[in-house]
Amino acid sequence: MSAVLPGQAKRHIAPVAALLLLCFLWSVQSLRSDLFPGLIPAAMPPIELDILSFGLLAIAAFLVGWKRKARWPRSGQIWASILIGLGLFVVPAILLSLAADRVSSFTRVALFGLAPVFAVVLEPHFDSPSGGRENSNGLAAALVALVGMLCVFPLAAPATWEAALADCAVVVAAASVAAANHWAVYLAGQGEPFAPMAALAASAAALGLAAFAISERIAWNWGASSVSLAWVSFVDLPALALLFWLMGRISAARMMTRFVIAPLMTILMGIALEQPALGLRTWIGLALMAAGACWLLSGRGHQATGITLPLNLDRG
Repeated sequence: MSAVLPGQAKRHIAPVAALLLLCFLWSVQSLRSDLFPGLIPAAMPPIELDILSFGLLAIAAFLVGWKRKARWPRSGQIWASILIGLGLFVVPAILLSLAADRVSSFTRVALFGLAPVFAVVLEPHFDSPSGGRENSNGLAAALVALVGMLCVFPLAAPATWEAALADCAVVVAAASVAAANHWAVYLAGQGEPFAPMAALAASAAALGLAAFAISERIAWNWGASSVSLAWVSFVDLPALALLFWLMGRISAARMMTRFVIAPLMTILMGIALEQPALGLRTWIGLALMAAGACWLLSGRGHQATGITLPLNLDRG
C-alpha cells in the first residue's frame, strides 16, 4: 500500500472539501425561503439570477486569466468551452423551464439522481483508464444512491403524454449535464487553463439564457438587483467557481455526486429546522443516498489529475 504524504493528503482532501462546500451552498440556495424569508419578495426569478451569476463569473474568470497570463485556448478548445457552457447550463435550464408546469420539484430532484448513473456509463468513452471492475463498482454505487433518492422522492407514473414528455425532458437535462461535465473534466485533464475555459463557458451560458429569457419575454426585475447581487456574490458565484475549479481535480463521476449530496444536505438541514416526523422509508432512503455517494467518492475510478482520493488508498 503506497504511503500518502501530508502534502499529498491535503491535495487529496481539498477536492472533497470543495465538493462538500459546493453542495452546502446549493443546499442554502434551496432553503433560501426558509433561512432568509425576508429576501424572497425582492428576489429575481431563477433565470435572471442565473444570467447574473454567469455574467459575473465570466468577468471574474476573464480577469483572473488576464492577471495570471493564462494561455488562451485554440479555436477547437474555444468552441468546446462554449459547448460545455451550453450543455452544462443552458440546455438543462431551458428543458427544466419548459417542463416546470408538469414536473414537481421533488420529481425533478429524483430524476436528476440519474446524473451519476449517466456519468459512470459515459466514463469509459472519455479516455478513462478505469477497468471494467471499477466502472461496474461505480455503477453499483450510483444505482444505490438512485434507489435512495427514489425512496425519499417517490415517482408517480405520469398521467398524460404531456407529463411523460416533461419527465423525459428532465432526464435529457440530466444526461446533458453529465456529458458536458465529462467533457469539461476531460479538457481540464488535458491541461486546458481553468480561467479561460470558465470565462468562455460562463459567457456562453449567460448569453444563451439571456436569449431564452428574451424569447420568453421574461421581464427583468430591476428593483431586486441589489439584494440579488449580494446573494449571487456570496452564494451563487462561489458555487460556480468551485464547480469549475473541481473540473481539473476530481473525476466527472465523482463530481456528479453533487446531485445526491446536495439534496441530502438540504433534507438534513430541513429536518434540523422543522423537525418533522419521518417514516422508515425516508430514513432508509437517506442512508442509501449517503452510502452511494460515499461509495462513489471512495472508488478507484478515473481522476482528472491522475490522483486517487485517500478514502481508498492505492494497493501495490
